[in-house]
Amino acid sequence: MRTIMKKFLGVLLAATFAFSAISYTQVDVHAETVTQAYDRDQDSDEVKALVNRVISFYGENDLLNTVQSLAELLKLDPEVGAMWAEILDFWDYIEYDMEEHIDVMPDGLENPDKHAIIVLGFALNADGTMTDELIGRLEVAKASALKYPESFVLVTGGVEKNGWTEGDRMHDWLVDEGIPTERIIIEKEAPHTAGNATNSFKLLYNNYEVDTVSLISSQYHVKRGSVLYYAESMLMAKELGVQPIEFLADFNAGWFREDKTSESLELKANSLRTIARVPKVDLADVRTEMTGLRIEGKTEYELNEGLDLEVYTVDSLGYEMNVNDFVTITGFVNDVAGTHEIDLTFNNRKESFTEKFEYTVKEKQDEVNPPVTPDPKPDPDKDKEETKKPTTTPKTSVAYGMSELGALATMLAGSTYLIFDRKRRK
Repeated sequence: MRTIMKKFLGVLLAATFAFSAISYTQVDVHAETVTQAYDRDQDSDEVKALVNRVISFYGENDLLNTVQSLAELLKLDPEVGAMWAEILDFWDYIEYDMEEHIDVMPDGLENPDKHAIIVLGFALNADGTMTDELIGRLEVAKASALKYPESFVLVTGGVEKNGWTEGDRMHDWLVDEGIPTERIIIEKEAPHTAGNATNSFKLLYNNYEVDTVSLISSQYHVKRGSVLYYAESMLMAKELGVQPIEFLADFNAGWFREDKTSESLELKANSLRTIARVPKVDLADVRTEMTGLRIEGKTEYELNEGLDLEVYTVDSLGYEMNVNDFVTITGFVNDVAGTHEIDLTFNNRKESFTEKFEYTVKEKQDEVNPPVTPDPKPDPDKDKEETKKPTTTPKTSVAYGMSELGALATMLAGSTYLIFDRKRRK
């Protein structure tokens, strides 16, 4: 399921960076320092609206609207758009490809002395004692901390019950179980997971020499926590002008709760909007519903000739998007003469659309040997004239013909939706 999103994002980013090379100074968020200041709170209303759309549509599992919104964001602000494309790609990886580990972190962590194991809290009982679920998370944390004794352990949770916070209780439990107190970092201010992520990175970026982090929580909670921590690390690093602390998704570990094994995309989207600091707004006016596919191309082919088609989505707002690279074709025959029919399917995750296309493979024509024209007799005088002519190589000028990169840039600058051949049909 993830492949189509990966392709979309790859094409989007490649086109954006090509365009940016001409028209913008591209900021590398992975560089040691970032010279251009950034503040997510200072994003324009238009940028915030598009960030909300990207998050919200992905939370609805709506591929078409997600990618179209991201394309608009990349066009409006390539740097912010590229950052959110990376966050979206990571979310997609977490959602569909990440392996979940139970009870202890996996083997193979490099540079554990530069690593922080983040343990997410869980609401305390009314009397301030810990629930079985929180103790379960701490058991996983203990096993992982003993496996990697050089790593920091960051415990999080700031909801107070009877004078105690989750962070304080978690610290004390780990110390009682033999984890040295100097290894433990406490975050005890945030009331929810998004706040935990923000406060955790404030501590790590400002006070500790940490290059990587990983996450421990209940198994069902690991995906949401991972998305939030990755996004916060990216955004805060951009704001601070430093290299992001890397989030190692594959070194997660979870406590397994039998009666709850997953959380909805919508819940993850709600939390991610908190990280982005964008409000949830009604998307009715910008939502497009896909109604089918439109197919253009050749209907007659020679034997063994490949298909030559262009496939576009058709949606309720009258726009089109070329999806050639994302269509599945079944039933194609090109080695038998006659009339054939193929199915072309585009999967929008929410639903799939299939259109039929009829084409003809022509009978092979008998070859007729053309008459052979004898070589002309050489003309000695003509050969002498030709040897007198100077040979010159024509000069190539950028002004004469637009380069491929320039053509791409012009196309991008004039398009409404970046790389998509998206146009309002009359």
